[in-house]
Amino acid sequence: MTGDRPQQAAAFGDPPSVRQQPLITIHENDNPNPDSLAAGHRRKRRGGGGDDPLPPSAARPRQQSRAGSAAAALAAGAAEHGDDRPAKRQRTAKAVAQAALALAEQMEAAEDEETGEEAAAPPAPPAAARPRQRRQRVLVDVHGGVGMSAAGRQQLEPEERLERIRRNEQMLRQLGVQEAAGGLAAAAAAEQHAAQPTARSRGPPRPRERRPALPAAVLPARKSARQRGDRPLTQEEAVAAAATELGAAAVPDLSQATDKELEHGALLDLEQYFKLIGQDISEAVHTDGRFHGWVNPVVCERYGIAGGADTAWEAGGGGQFSFKIDKKAIPSSLKGRGWRDARAFSHTQLQKNPNSYFYRHAQGEWTEEEHRLFVDTARAHGVGDKWGLFASYLPQRVGYQCSAYYRDVIIPQGLVIDKRFRMSRNGKAVYVG
Repeated sequence: MTGDRPQQAAAFGDPPSVRQQPLITIHENDNPNPDSLAAGHRRKRRGGGGDDPLPPSAARPRQQSRAGSAAAALAAGAAEHGDDRPAKRQRTAKAVAQAALALAEQMEAAEDEETGEEAAAPPAPPAAARPRQRRQRVLVDVHGGVGMSAAGRQQLEPEERLERIRRNEQMLRQLGVQEAAGGLAAAAAAEQHAAQPTARSRGPPRPRERRPALPAAVLPARKSARQRGDRPLTQEEAVAAAATELGAAAVPDLSQATDKELEHGALLDLEQYFKLIGQDISEAVHTDGRFHGWVNPVVCERYGIAGGADTAWEAGGGGQFSFKIDKKAIPSSLKGRGWRDARAFSHTQLQKNPNSYFYRHAQGEWTEEEHRLFVDTARAHGVGDKWGLFASYLPQRVGYQCSAYYRDVIIPQGLVIDKRFRMSRNGKAVYVG
């Protein structure tokens, strides 16, 4: 095959440089690395001592490089001496391909021979399988460097454990762990305090200006003994004081008096009271506290009321008199006015019991004319009860208004002397019966 190489190269028009060089020199520059395995063997062969065959792994790249270089040289020679016609180019390419194919077959045959020599060698015995090792947990003593198992750790003597604890604490002190932890905590606290908004610092408190004390106000003298803070008088002391003021010769004996007598004992008769205050009562009306008249004749004629009490009572249905209100007799139309039961019931008694009607049904303010008419009616018919009938003589007045006016105005002014009333030292009429 080597002897046929110059003829094949000449047939394809190889240049003289290619024909004169041996086949070994075609791939000298394929691997420029001088330290490669192929370069080492090449230098060894050139030195004359290279009879050792190359290993298959090293010879295979060299043969592949040789085939590639030969194909490249043939293609270059054909391109240099060939024709530019398409048919000529096709024939040249075909010849190059055939030469490359033949060279590849030669290389494969050489590889088969090398593989057969390697297979003839006796096979190496298989390596014995190593037994599987189980992991064992081992504790290492960092102080003494002695390893022990977990079971041995549990079997330590108490003295040895205490000794190890002591050594650990000593090592922590030497490393300054506690000081470092304290410093870290202090630094964290300082950082947290610095992050918080600083409160405004308050200066020293200013002394408060004391205003001069105002002089105590002079209050007027209290007229009331209770408001003045004086001890109130007892019943005996009040009676004695009243008798002294009136010039009484003897003080009544109140040792056997009842509570009501003691209560009324401090009160004064109307004549004594008005004499004490110096008021003339010669023209005052004296009454026994009874009203002996009937409804005003003008009112009787206006509303059709009977001329007497017995006649009116029988005309209105009769029956036994009672102060209890009969709610069944109140019409529903009167309940819708918002009246109380007493006023609604009295509204139904105009014909039968005019006293009840006029006691609650009238309105208006007291005038001077009504004041004069009140005294004239008392002088003519008496005064003290049956205020509904009495009020029929006073237009726009009701019985309870006349009763209150009698107690609050008429008696204190000395216009009527009623034996059932007494006067207190402050001028208030008190009913004693």
